[in-house]
Amino acid sequence: LDKIGPDGVRKELVERGMRLTAGQRQLRGVSEGSLARAKKGCLVAALRADMPPRYFDQPHDDSLEGLGISLSRDEGRTWSPLQVLFDAGRHHPHLLTLPGGELVMTYIVRDDIREGRLASYRRGCEALISRDHGLSWELDRRMVLDEFEFFDGEKWYNGETGHLYSALLDDGSMLTCYGKYLSKGANLIRWQPAELG
Repeated sequence: LDKIGPDGVRKELVERGMRLTAGQRQLRGVSEGSLARAKKGCLVAALRADMPPRYFDQPHDDSLEGLGISLSRDEGRTWSPLQVLFDAGRHHPHLLTLPGGELVMTYIVRDDIREGRLASYRRGCEALISRDHGLSWELDRRMVLDEFEFFDGEKWYNGETGHLYSALLDDGSMLTCYGKYLSKGANLIRWQPAELG
């Protein structure tokens, strides 16, 4: 971290009991996640990643955490390094393996962070597809399942969305449920990935 305060003095940042000083690397930890078995047999984990250090000087808000993927080819004994898909603002993933072998991941959007910056006040729920058993994800073809704009005038990072779960239905469509705090309830979204088939 190379954080210099307004007085020109290098600052130490304390986050979750770790003391970081300028020049040190901070490893990304993970928390909540989802597991699926890819059609070729490996385990795929979609995991919520810790908040990037550039946000440590903000009030701690888990809306600024990210999303990554890790694979295991030995029944969970070892895992690949975390492949960060979204640095911040997108998390609470859920994975599904489809009959054709595609993996679908749904996740919430608390903060629309792109290229390290807030791109919009869009919040909601999105989905991604992997056609190679979790090795890569079609980030340029994100599917927006639900979206709304929100800014409370004070906290740009106040995401107003919560946990989610998705299910594959008998007709091949999907049902995704996620917490939408503005409506004080859950949103149900029935959808079909047009890119499949």
